[in-house]
Amino acid sequence: DLPSATAGTRYPEEGNVAMASSSPAHMLSNPYLYLYTFGSFSNGLFISLRGPIIPELATRVGASSPASLGTYLGIGGVSGGVFAIPTGLLLDRVDPHAVFAAGCVLRALSVGAMPLCTAIWQVNALAVAQGATLPMIGVSIRVCLVRVFHERCAAALNFTMGAFGLASIVAPLAFAALDASMPVHGEGFDATFAACAACYVALALVASVAKTPAERADDGDDDGDDDGRNGRNGGGPRIVGDELGDEIPVPAGDGIEVESTSRTIGERDRGRVDASAAAPLTVLVPMVAYMALNVAGEVTFGSWIFTVARARDGLSVPTAAALTSTFWACFTATRFALGLIPDLRPLTALAWSHVAALSALATLATYWSGPGGRASGWALWTLTGIVGAGTAGLFPNGIAQGSRMFPLTGLRQALFELGAATGAGVGPFLAARWYAESGEEAWTVPASCAGFLAAGAVTLGSALVADARARGSSSEATSAETRRP
Repeated sequence: DLPSATAGTRYPEEGNVAMASSSPAHMLSNPYLYLYTFGSFSNGLFISLRGPIIPELATRVGASSPASLGTYLGIGGVSGGVFAIPTGLLLDRVDPHAVFAAGCVLRALSVGAMPLCTAIWQVNALAVAQGATLPMIGVSIRVCLVRVFHERCAAALNFTMGAFGLASIVAPLAFAALDASMPVHGEGFDATFAACAACYVALALVASVAKTPAERADDGDDDGDDDGRNGRNGGGPRIVGDELGDEIPVPAGDGIEVESTSRTIGERDRGRVDASAAAPLTVLVPMVAYMALNVAGEVTFGSWIFTVARARDGLSVPTAAALTSTFWACFTATRFALGLIPDLRPLTALAWSHVAALSALATLATYWSGPGGRASGWALWTLTGIVGAGTAGLFPNGIAQGSRMFPLTGLRQALFELGAATGAGVGPFLAARWYAESGEEAWTVPASCAGFLAAGAVTLGSALVADARARGSSSEATSAETRRP
């Protein structure tokens, strides 16, 4: 016998509209999660290796100093932003797994060719291709995650993006260990890129043979429970509930139709996104700005805490490096932890994230604002960890919240990617200008980060208000239409 259409669910009148499939165990049992987690790890691996390889790469290409390769790093970031929009448009027209696999192949080729470079222009040319793969892999992953884990997309986004942070910790250590294990200087460099290229080829093969999420049940069940009549998994059709986006199970067989911007109850491809569904600019634009401001705060702090802590608190190089690692370790651990919270609501996660990060940044800025002021040892390390934990959930839960406001097409996901790339570049630059013009006052750095996050909170509020107004107008129009004789 097939399971009951309402088995394992609780209805709104029971005080909980979450489905059984929203449990962390169910998410963790889905093989798609690990495919996209490894894809996210591969993006972090690529970015994190660019720093440690600079000295050896500068020697190979005959650069006068490692600083000469700053252009290589800059081109990679700019290229990712430039190619984000074309990638998003492509994802709305072709199989996302095809774009994912193509990005892995292009990265394998561009990374594998690095040891062959003998001139700076060759490295810069490869940087264009490498930067283009960032949205090809990253945006494809996020498009698929929303399709597969609709009810758990916030948790799944946090979990997979935690792998990005994990790569930031592991990659430099792995490179150092591999380089030290080689008997001849430089062989570790070659072996690192060969290993990375092999991993990207393997990832491309898996992505190319795996079915795309739109062809499968969007919570990953292909166990034959679907009775062929009412959506997916024998669970009956579902509608989106309140403003928090909770999904409410509807008993199977009712044949109900509900008017909404893009959904009919019982449609079989609930994971597919209607690219034609409108996203009001008053909602979309603030959400893109929100992504830019959040990433600006996160990257600015991670980029400058090493330098500022050394200058203000007199930390040694190893201690300052450990402080920076503490930031990223707390950042990564929090993302994984958020992915395991049952029934995680994006807006709740965003609110707590802002409170934690802003409180810690304001306290640190206060410590450093007085003449000769220094943060005590425990305070500096604790506040740095809290900033890492607070900023960890902003980007993934911002995407999840966006999915509850409008359909996340490839183009809209790409706009988020473009916003993030812009924030990652502009944020550290603006903070550096203020830091320099203030006479290198340490408090300006946490104050800059707090300013970015506070502005982000304002843009999120603007998007929520505009979304509520748009929904209200739509409801009034529908009511007026139904009252016509």
